[in-house]
Amino acid sequence: VIYRTIASSAKNTIVKIPVGDNMESLALALKCVEGAKKACLQVEMPVSTAQMEYFYHLKANAMQDKIIELVKASKETGKCVEFVALDAFRAEKGFVQNLAKAVCDAGACAITLCDDAGEALVEDFESLVKEIKSVCDIKVLVQPSNNFSMASACAVGAIKAGADGVKVSTVGNYLSLSVFSEIIKSKKYLLDVDCSVDYTNVFTIDQAINSIATTTESSVSEEKIQNKPINSDLTIKDLSTMVKSLGYELTDEDTGKVYEEVKKLVVRKESIDQKELEEVIYMFSSGEDLTVCHSQSANGNI
Repeated sequence: VIYRTIASSAKNTIVKIPVGDNMESLALALKCVEGAKKACLQVEMPVSTAQMEYFYHLKANAMQDKIIELVKASKETGKCVEFVALDAFRAEKGFVQNLAKAVCDAGACAITLCDDAGEALVEDFESLVKEIKSVCDIKVLVQPSNNFSMASACAVGAIKAGADGVKVSTVGNYLSLSVFSEIIKSKKYLLDVDCSVDYTNVFTIDQAINSIATTTESSVSEEKIQNKPINSDLTIKDLSTMVKSLGYELTDEDTGKVYEEVKKLVVRKESIDQKELEEVIYMFSSGEDLTVCHSQSANGNI
């Protein structure tokens, strides 16, 4: 309900919503934005070998087929379609470029290159943007991480290389809206770019949104972990959030294995609670094989 309310209330902006990874989630996403004046469906899927294999158990060719299927189905709704390439800067050489051309042919209007791992440098952004621009005319957007405190530099490098837009944020380890707006305000003529941001009020707005979002996110995350049973609706993104909130740091491979184990448990028990999830994570982070935890859970202990 809340998504529909937001979508119908937004009059002067494009409402974007991820479509998930199957046709059922696409249908739900479409319902959420059915009242929006302008809507864009986002196909968000990983493109690095690590995330494709551990999150979806798919090789590059199979993942490309899945992405194209989702893009085509989204396009058939009559909405604008954007492909969001997660972990784009750890993909195999040439894969993102070929995928960009394929999604363009399938009807996508834009591609976003995300630096989820926070490992990309300025030259990486410049190179990938140029390579994609050389093979197709799709709009290229970038979402740099500030892991190395280089998000601003990466964004500027991407713009110089021909990027059509930069995604900013008020929360999280990404490029700050207020910081980037100052760069554009000062260097817009040098960079030959334009921006419709209200420079006069952007800092105040950024701070207000950040305050609200941080408080809400903290409250929702805490409630979700402490009170809500973990069932078949759990996504890999939800799991990653829970793992971090519980104080654990897992690699992509480890997160994928924990996710698979949790799904097995949920199939047998319908749902598990926070304590059970934490013990699964603990067993794995302690270096023990998850199959041990799996066999114990069959006897009612996890």
